[in-house]
Amino acid sequence: MSKRVRPVWLRPTDGIGAVSAEDRMMIDFARRWLPFERPPQEDILVEFGLTPLVFAERVTKLLDAPRLLGLSMVEVNALQAMVAGIGRAVPRRAPEMHGN
Repeated sequence: MSKRVRPVWLRPTDGIGAVSAEDRMMIDFARRWLPFERPPQEDILVEFGLTPLVFAERVTKLLDAPRLLGLSMVEVNALQAMVAGIGRAVPRRAPEMHGN
């Protein structure tokens, strides 16, 4: 009988420097939203039960160890720029005033 092997990021973590499944999920979630500027605040709350600011802080901390995450510096820089804007108000266009 063959034993099923779980991917590294789904294995329990015991030691220093290990990446938990939740950490991996947060990084993967952030990476999926890179092309769209940032994830919607509601999606962060629903997916992780965290406020956007707490999510951003946790991802920022995880990005301090890109080798553990298997990320390139290009990905790290892009993710850092994205999470820097999470929790900030999204700029809205001022309503256009139409003359009579």
